[in-house]
Amino acid sequence: MYLSAVQCLPATSWCIWSVPREGNGVSLENETGNHCPRTEPPSACESRRILGRLRIYSMASGYLLVIESDVAISASKLDGRKGINRTMTLSYNFSGKTVLVTGAAQGIGLAVAHFFDRAGARVCVLDYDQGALEKLEDGNWERKFIPVVCNVANSQSVTDAFRAIASSGSSPDIVINNAGVLRDGVVWKMSDENWSTVLDVHVTGTFNCTREAIPHMRNQGWGRIINTTSYTGLHGNVGQANYAAAKAGIIGFTRSTAKELARFGITVNAISPNAMTAMVESIPERRRRELELMAPMGRFGSPEEVGPAVGFLASDEAAYITGVVLPIDGGLSI
Repeated sequence: MYLSAVQCLPATSWCIWSVPREGNGVSLENETGNHCPRTEPPSACESRRILGRLRIYSMASGYLLVIESDVAISASKLDGRKGINRTMTLSYNFSGKTVLVTGAAQGIGLAVAHFFDRAGARVCVLDYDQGALEKLEDGNWERKFIPVVCNVANSQSVTDAFRAIASSGSSPDIVINNAGVLRDGVVWKMSDENWSTVLDVHVTGTFNCTREAIPHMRNQGWGRIINTTSYTGLHGNVGQANYAAAKAGIIGFTRSTAKELARFGITVNAISPNAMTAMVESIPERRRRELELMAPMGRFGSPEEVGPAVGFLASDEAAYITGVVLPIDGGLSI
């Protein structure tokens, strides 16, 4: 187990305490990189327990944030005016977990799949596009992933995909419902097919995968389901009535299933990302630029910026968070 700590505001410097997996020695690394052996945190500290494995030590020079888990922390010098420097990173260990990501052959789904792969999980990559999945064989994966061709809008296809995964040795502990399509058009020109296709992939697809995942999660008393909605689901958008209805439906589905599954140790949350993907690139340039400028940060996020947020919702540290919609949008939803 690691014992890691970062000195936080109002201090303007930082340090890291660490305990190796073997042994009892504790070392303090100061900002010059020197190591000083210690057997315990500073005696002039008052500690309190938060969320089971999180401790805060209140010190005269600031606060010492201690995380006791398999989480590795790195940090850079803190700026008292800006808070934690952007170079601070937090990585999770999902070894022993099986993660299923839909719509994972490109964009956000692929970035999230790579995130869990780097974090030690066994990753199942589901997508409707067999050709795109085959190209992933040459991708930069740290361990063998499981590609599965699946049409999430078809319940039998989803059942077959889950059976194929189970036959390979495990069932999904974490499900990321990310598959999506666009069929834009104003309401009076929208065909029945374009309406139903978007609802089927987004809403029915999320339902199909969630339903299949629940028995295994219930049996083990633990599970994470993370659905993908969007800003449009809350605020609407011209020419996207079908997409807005689908994403709003996912929010209602997320909150309802969160209430149903909480007693089984299963959390259900949603993310609302504003990232540059192929779907966003299909939006007319003028409108895309307008959307970009609407975010206080003045840009779209990258798919890689979504993975860490999903990782947090999937972690043990987020065990008391369920039924929420987490914006990953550079302030767009403010």
